[in-house]
Amino acid sequence: MRDYDNQTKSKLQSSKISMKEPLSSADWENLIAGVGQTDGLAWVQVLPEGLKSANPLQFNTIHLVPGEKIPVSKYPITKMIMQKLKESGSNMRKPFKIDAFKFPHSIKMIEDGASDKDVM
Repeated sequence: MRDYDNQTKSKLQSSKISMKEPLSSADWENLIAGVGQTDGLAWVQVLPEGLKSANPLQFNTIHLVPGEKIPVSKYPITKMIMQKLKESGSNMRKPFKIDAFKFPHSIKMIEDGASDKDVM
């Protein structure tokens, strides 16, 4: 993807998504803004390049759960993340994995005021 496209277009509209860089700068900016505005929890779901589906683009989604209805601190995933950080002494700025998840994943905490450059 050209640099200009990376700044303005979503990678989620493609059937060929890299697992190393699934989101464009524009995607990251939108995700960060959504999490910040809703005090919520977000995750990205993609169908990796090479895997088949009758409708592959339906799998390329950013999910956002606002913290208004259920505080993020009450989610089981949040408790798992905090436990992992406590056990490993992990730095919240670096991506990490949770051993209980037996599928390809990476977890990245986004701090207030983050930009796409902080998460890419």
